[in-house]
Amino acid sequence: MARNAHPSELLDEAASLADSMVALCRDDLLTSIKFTNRPLARLPHRIQMDRGGCMTDGREALFSPAFALNNFKSARQVITRAYLHMIAHCLLRHPFPCADIDPLTWSVACDLSVGCVLDQLECDAISYKDDERDCRIAEWAHRVEQPTAQAFYALLVHEGLSQEELAKLEIAIGMDSHELWFEDPEGLDPDRSQTESDAQHELEQRWEEIATATGMDMQREHDTAPSTLTSQLRGAHASTMSLEELLQIYAAPHESMTLDDEEFDYIYYSYGLRELDGIALVEPLEYRETPQIRDFCIAIDTSGSCSGPLVEAFASKACGMLLESASVGDETRIWMVQCDSQVQDTRLLRTRDDMVDWLSSLELKGFGGTDFRPVFELMERMTDDGTVANWEALIYFTDGQGTFPDQAPPWDTAFVFVDEAGSCPAWATRVLTYSDDLTSESER
Repeated sequence: MARNAHPSELLDEAASLADSMVALCRDDLLTSIKFTNRPLARLPHRIQMDRGGCMTDGREALFSPAFALNNFKSARQVITRAYLHMIAHCLLRHPFPCADIDPLTWSVACDLSVGCVLDQLECDAISYKDDERDCRIAEWAHRVEQPTAQAFYALLVHEGLSQEELAKLEIAIGMDSHELWFEDPEGLDPDRSQTESDAQHELEQRWEEIATATGMDMQREHDTAPSTLTSQLRGAHASTMSLEELLQIYAAPHESMTLDDEEFDYIYYSYGLRELDGIALVEPLEYRETPQIRDFCIAIDTSGSCSGPLVEAFASKACGMLLESASVGDETRIWMVQCDSQVQDTRLLRTRDDMVDWLSSLELKGFGGTDFRPVFELMERMTDDGTVANWEALIYFTDGQGTFPDQAPPWDTAFVFVDEAGSCPAWATRVLTYSDDLTSESER
């Protein structure tokens, strides 16, 4: 840095240098820990001048110049570990606490949970010695069955620690500030407050999707991810979202050969026709990206343990949703599979008329034992013989009482359980419970 430089220029240089240092530490994570690839793409770093330390709001990983410059010189792993620490918070949705939760207790509980995750990673990029931190985390970890933030929060509340004791524990084990998690929107006008609330909800849903996809990445790559993280991600999969919401997640953007009126400039078009003897200056774009489902499988458990009326209600619900969905297009191919201990029936639905015909003539087949593997084997064979180039997802409606594949498939899988979520493999992308709506429909 130039000795006679203006203070503002020195600050700019310091910020630029700090940015480069954090970027190097980010690269360390990418090359050392495979499962960080996806969340790092969604949590870019930024140097902030007005706050100290590091922190995240779920949108960015924020670092002060002093934090980056001081730690890079003495222990580069501190920055790398802090970045991973914030990623783990986001994957476990810690930055989105309940409204009535105590901020300091929740902060300590989240840092204990993430500390347990990071301590299981044997990686030089994040390894540095801190005896007090390690001892305090180990001390509390031994007192919970599962090292989740919720379990630690309940324990801390039960122990009745004072705010001063919690603050000391937070200093000993924490790496980042959580102040952005609890910023109070009071004083904002109601419209802006509602807008920010909606944005937070959308951000939380996005991290839920990133977390489930990251869990799949761990299984596909056989990554040496910490078991505490995989178990916590698996425990967070259970959801009560609707089938409509689930299909929207699986509907990927594809180019559709239709006129894109939103990108068409009528002013230049009419000007050319008028002034240049009918020559158009611009032509309408022939395509636009629209979310559409392509090759998709819906499997129905027709074993003896599944109620016939509930199975029919699920089939009716799924087809009714698909009939009304804008995600069904000309290239959509939906494979409906009935399976108990073996595949009993397979039907390809390409149009809405196909769905109506299939539903009106639906005849359930099976009622034997339960084995989920034949459906996965069928999908693999269809990929191998070129029938399907790339499966987008599988939704499997079941009571969960059967044999699952040992390995994760190369496509997203959602298990929709008849009642409450039962046992499920760690690689399952989503686990849904859907009994209420289906029960009411099956009783009609």
